[in-house]
Amino acid sequence: MAGQTRGEEKFKFSQMAAGQGERDGSFWLGRCFRDGEGCQKGLNRANDNFLRSSEQGNVWAMSNVGALLDEFDPERWRRWGLAAARGNCWPVFRDVVEQVVLFSIMDMEVLLSCLRLDKLCKDT
Repeated sequence: MAGQTRGEEKFKFSQMAAGQGERDGSFWLGRCFRDGEGCQKGLNRANDNFLRSSEQGNVWAMSNVGALLDEFDPERWRRWGLAAARGNCWPVFRDVVEQVVLFSIMDMEVLLSCLRLDKLCKDT
């Protein structure tokens, strides 16, 4: 569209799709609000759209709801668990790997658990 940036176009079409009840439209609208793409950044509005999309079954939205929560909030892990059960293991796997690196955990059992989780993600 002439005169619009890519972000503005993404925001416009995401709004239209979300307005029609399309789960992926709500997901992408959440991404626009999260990143300030084509609109003013707003994490509450991002979370509202991610929640709407996740309630419609979008696993990436489930992961994003979890990512916006505090790492000590049990709801974060519940959301990531729901996403993992539906085939999106990446957020959980990434978080475990970050913890291993952050705390210099060299426990072989932890590393093996990471590898098993990675295999599970690839198998689903």
